[in-house]
Order: sequence, then structure tokens, then C-alpha cells
Amino acid sequence: MANTTSNIGSEKKLLSILLNNPEKALASISLLNHKCFTNIDNRNIYNAIWTVADAGESVDTVSIIHQLRSQGILDTTLKQYLNDIVEMQTNPEHFISLVKEVIDLWKIRETNQMIEKMGQAIQEGTSYNNLKSIMNRYSHLDTSTNGDKPETMLSIINKAIRETEDAIKTGTQRELGLRFGYPKLDKVMSLRPGNTYCIAARPAMGKTSFVLNIIDNLLQEGKRIYLVSTEMQKEEIMEKFITMKQAISNEDFRSLPEEHKLERYKELYSYNAAKNSELLIDSSSFQLYDTIARIRALHKEKPLDLVVIDYLQQLELDGNINRVQVVSEITRKYKLLSSELKIPIIEVSQLSRKVEERAIKIPILSDLRESGSIEQDMSGVIFIYRPAYYGIEEDDNGNDISNLAEIMIAKNKFGRRGKIKYIFDNETTLFREIKK
Repeated sequence: MANTTSNIGSEKKLLSILLNNPEKALASISLLNHKCFTNIDNRNIYNAIWTVADAGESVDTVSIIHQLRSQGILDTTLKQYLNDIVEMQTNPEHFISLVKEVIDLWKIRETNQMIEKMGQAIQEGTSYNNLKSIMNRYSHLDTSTNGDKPETMLSIINKAIRETEDAIKTGTQRELGLRFGYPKLDKVMSLRPGNTYCIAARPAMGKTSFVLNIIDNLLQEGKRIYLVSTEMQKEEIMEKFITMKQAISNEDFRSLPEEHKLERYKELYSYNAAKNSELLIDSSSFQLYDTIARIRALHKEKPLDLVVIDYLQQLELDGNINRVQVVSEITRKYKLLSSELKIPIIEVSQLSRKVEERAIKIPILSDLRESGSIEQDMSGVIFIYRPAYYGIEEDDNGNDISNLAEIMIAKNKFGRRGKIKYIFDNETTLFREIKK
């Protein structure tokens, strides 16, 4: 059994964050309920917080005292207990970890109760149906790790109203997801939390480079990103960022004297450090469930903004099943993980050789290699097509298109499909949108 004193300490720290940070109190109502708290005073205080936040009112000491008084449970002892919690001033960055800790401890308590009841029933002599009935009473424990629960339509609308009102007050645009960092692409698609996206192309089209361009754009906004690279080593990825940021080809960089390389390294280090962003590069874990475990651990340590898998056909899965089944299992697991953790996941994919067999090499959804359920599980699918790859360096009017890249939105759950033209610099691996 988990230590009760430890339970109460974690609960008090969490309540301290909620009482001192109204936005965290609002977030908590979709994650917790008062039953998650061990101590009766903690339960009553959280119930008051939940009631105030769910009504769309700001959570603070005065509003909670008023709510407790209206419930007829406020006395001198509880008021002092509440004030002591407020004065704790717990770091709000610990919100997610404390929520998970409180939920985990609650699940442990509930599971112990279930085991005790089942043990007692077995000793007294019982049927399987009775044991099943006991287990069903605790089916609420079988939930995702973020403690998510059903939410009423009114609550969802109310939350959207408050967020929109805040955006109007601050003069900002309410974001429905991460931006790619390309204006035309951002107008039609965003990386929404809880959704998975596929970027696919034939080899040497620049899909890894395009993904790294997107990552670099997000790093400039201070985002925390986890990248699983099955194609490149960590040092090679670092060199890719140098070629993109410092306008030098990979070949030229490698031929530089060591002292000049040192300058480039320091410049890249200073640039990224100033943005307060974090890119976590993993080029060693290619087993599906290992990557999922690492994503969970990293997200628990500090919330991730984006996960990128480059690329999914290289991931491994135990068991003697064919590649279609493997890819289907991978895309399905990442879709569930994205929904659970409320973060977007980009999965880079190869396209099948069927593209090469057609007269027109422009990719279509059926070209997704070993597709399985890729198309079905993705909220968005983007293809990269470069005519020069197939020797087409002029258009029908004789214009030079040797550096042309077409970003094709083949599936977009939340918007329209279409094609956006880019300039691809093969030396620096930079993608730039064509303005006209």
C-alpha cells in the first residue's frame, strides 16, 4: 500500500498549484475528480476548485472560501488549512507530474480495495460471475494514463468561448495546433494535438530535409521536440542543421579546417540556446514499444510539443508478422499515443516503387509503401515531389524548374487539399515557399 503521508503531501502540492495558477485549475477539471484525493479536506478543497473552474469563474482563495462556505463545510480549521496550502507556492512546472502521481496513487488504492474484496469473496466461496461483478465496479481504473474523461458539450463550448475571448483581449490568433513555419502551408493545415501526420516520398526527394526544416522552424518558437532517426546519426543531423542555418553545403562543411568547424559549432549552439528550445535526438531505439516508452518518459519529465519518427518502415516489432501488419500496428499505436498524450506526431514514410512504374510519377495515396493503415490512421498526408529527380528540369513553357519541389497535401482531415510550390536548395537542403 502506498504511504498515506506521501499521498497527502503530493495532493497538497497539487492543490497549491491549482490555487495559485487559475489556468492550471481549469486544465485539471478534465483530468481529475475529488475521489482522487485521500484526505477529506483535500477532497473538499478540490471539489470547490472543480465547481468554480467548471462554472467559468477564476479560481483564487476568495472564490474557494466562498464556495466552501456555500456548501456549509467551512470552519476555522479548514480555512487555516487552505491558507497553508496557498502559501506553499509549489512550482507550476510540476503540475503534470503531480497530476499523474495523484492519479497513480488513487489507482493503487482502488486496486488494493478490489483485491481485498475479491480475496474476501473467494474465501467465502463465490462464483466467477460474482468476481467479474466486483471487477466491473472498478472498470474506471482502465483509463489512459492522462486521466482523461468524457466531457459535456457545454463544457467544451464554454472552454472554447473562454479561449477565444482571451485571444480577442490579447489581440492574438487562437492556435488550433503547431504551425509548420511556412505561411501557405500554415493556412490550410496545422499540427493538432492528438493527431498523427505522414510526410511521404520516394528516396532522395528530401523528406528528411523537409522534416528538419519544419523542426527548425518550431525550435525558433521554443518548442520541445523528440526525433527518432533511423536513417542518420546524431552528428549527421547536427551537420544538417549547420548546412540549413549557415548556408553551406555538407561537402564544403566537411572540408573546412577544424578551427572553422569549431566556429560553426559554437554559432549553432548559441543560436539554439538563445531560443530556449529543445531537440531530443534518438538514433538508437528502433523497436516500436521502446520508442513509445521513451516518449511517455520524456513527456512525463517535461511535456513534449511534437514527436517525429523518421521513418516508420524502419521500426521493428516483435513477432513473425508481415510488413503490412507491422506498419499497421505501428501507425495504430502512435495514433493512440498521440490521442492519449495530446501531442501531434509526424511519421515519415517511404512510397512504394509503383510510382516508378507509371508514366506520370506524381504520388497518390495508394503509393504509401506497405501502406496497411497509414492513410486511415493519419489526419494529414503530405507528399514531396521534385520533377528534377525524374530528369524534368523545364516546364512546358521552357521555364527552369530544376530546383522546384511540390508539397502535395493529399489528405487533410481539418481543411482542404492542394499543392504548394517550393524552391529546394540541394546544397543547403533548405525548402522555401515560392511567394508567387
